[in-house]
Amino acid sequence: MIASYKKAQKITLIGSVANILLAVTKIAAGLFGRSEALVADGIHSFSDLVSDAVVIVGIKVSGRPADISHPLGHGKYEALSTILTSLILASAGMIIAYHAIFLVSGGNRRMPPAPITLIVALISIVSKEWLFRATKNIGQELNSGSLIANAWHHRSDAASSLVVLVGIIASYFGIWFADSTAAVIVGVLIIYEAYAIAKDAVNELVDAQMMSESQLNKIKSEISNIAGVFSVNSIITRKYGPNYIVDLSVAVGSISIELSTKLSAEITKLIKNNLINVRQVNVYFKASCDINEINNSRQERLSKRLIEISKDFDQIMGLHNYSFINSKRGVIAAIDIEVPGNITTERSHKIGKIFKDKAMIDSKDIIDMVVHVDPYHPDRELQNILWRKSG
Repeated sequence: MIASYKKAQKITLIGSVANILLAVTKIAAGLFGRSEALVADGIHSFSDLVSDAVVIVGIKVSGRPADISHPLGHGKYEALSTILTSLILASAGMIIAYHAIFLVSGGNRRMPPAPITLIVALISIVSKEWLFRATKNIGQELNSGSLIANAWHHRSDAASSLVVLVGIIASYFGIWFADSTAAVIVGVLIIYEAYAIAKDAVNELVDAQMMSESQLNKIKSEISNIAGVFSVNSIITRKYGPNYIVDLSVAVGSISIELSTKLSAEITKLIKNNLINVRQVNVYFKASCDINEINNSRQERLSKRLIEISKDFDQIMGLHNYSFINSKRGVIAAIDIEVPGNITTERSHKIGKIFKDKAMIDSKDIIDMVVHVDPYHPDRELQNILWRKSG
């Protein structure tokens, strides 16, 4: 997070220095060169300075770790900083547009702007376009909404400078109101830009769905293909700064805690592999009426086969706590095996893995299986016993 903040801070500071130089140059050139549009563009650049400061503070605060008061982190502060940036922009745009309209409506004819205004407008276009590309690339890399918003702020400044350039050129062809009209257009562009960058930030603050329907359908389809999952009931994504939180409900059978833990880990891994910047995945299981315990004859056949397989292992002392769940793709099995208490943990887990692999190869009905290893204690009372060696 510190490295990300430094990247964001560096490009924002570069933009701030450029904004100071451009703002002073454009306002001075506009005043002395008789260009109302260039003065308006300079004021726009000064508003960029305020938004740069808001972005730096917003990213720094949003990068703070979670605490008691903010268990999901401080990511929402970045959305707040983005909205504040948009309000600053909108205010600047309205002031610029109002002043320019006042001048045009007054009918005051002015001399064409001086040639220096053309040079300054060109410099602004080139420098602002470079800042847009550099800031946007880093914003996408860090998944920072406020940094991306600031990048588009640079692009809008480049666009407004282009409008200024056209207005100044038109003034040389005798269109006396072209420069002031360009200033009005700049103001309107700034107001529209403010609306555009605030839209996503507002959606983030109100926890609107932050993924496209195609992305959601792709995730649902892949999760439904996981053994043990019958279907995905719902999936909700929320954005906290650069990170996402995903909540989903899946339909399963009456599975064990161990199997549900395994399914949750597998679903979480799948989502994080498909989506960038996922901070947290919350999986909620709901029993599905379309998945039921398998019929007695099939259960008896599978149980007998597991007993036969286990008896091929000298160190498997018994089987208990078993369940078989039927899904559209096959049977999901869960079972506990007992092994001698004096063998190593590594050895006991290896026995469990070999037993699982052999059972799944032997029985084509079983599509997934959870094997839990228990130390053998002949005097311990167990529930749901398949078979057990005598003490």
